[in-house]
Amino acid sequence: MRDVIAPRPGEAGGVRDHAPADRPDRRAANGLDYDGANKWMGYLPKRHFLYNVGWYTDVLSQGHSFSSYDQQFVARVGWLPVLEDDGTLLHVALAGRYGLVNDRTLRLRSRPELNVAPCFVDTDPFAAHDTRLAQAGGYFLAVSPKRPVLSGGPGAWEAVLRLSYVDLEDGPIHGGRFWRLTPMVNWCPTDHLRLELACGVGQLDRFGLLGTTQFLQTRLQFQF
Repeated sequence: MRDVIAPRPGEAGGVRDHAPADRPDRRAANGLDYDGANKWMGYLPKRHFLYNVGWYTDVLSQGHSFSSYDQQFVARVGWLPVLEDDGTLLHVALAGRYGLVNDRTLRLRSRPELNVAPCFVDTDPFAAHDTRLAQAGGYFLAVSPKRPVLSGGPGAWEAVLRLSYVDLEDGPIHGGRFWRLTPMVNWCPTDHLRLELACGVGQLDRFGLLGTTQFLQTRLQFQF
């Protein structure tokens, strides 16, 4: 029998084989995370449905730069309308999150999809009590070449066009607005090697000024 694995918030789900049990139509698990997190995960293999609910605290991560919340409540449901024995699947999910902000002060900022660049949009710290988020998403497997280079084939080519936009302007908060358009070409000679070439253009609107930035990025990625 094949089961769907319920992921933690922010992680992708998966599939695994297992031996039959007393209740093969329903499975669930819960536990205490290393950072004070209580979570409940369950999945219904016959219906290709999964769910998880979690309550997270910053008992151990408090004070770190990535820790912005005292507590977070997260819920997620997912469905796999396509789940084939050859590994083909389509994962569609809906998630929601409620977070209680540290010291009731929040700062939102973002780089322009380039780690070595400074933050283009930045609200600076402002008073806030909590945040709410709801999002829907899908899960797709990575590109796999039918004729890898090591087998005498051309590998797999992928063309991508991505548009991103962030708006951190709201009343007295002036963090700026930024958009970026990125065409990208990827080549996968094998399942374990990926080469990416991206050229993009972005525009920042902040402090009453408009600025345009051009990007040229490459990436060599090994995956196992």
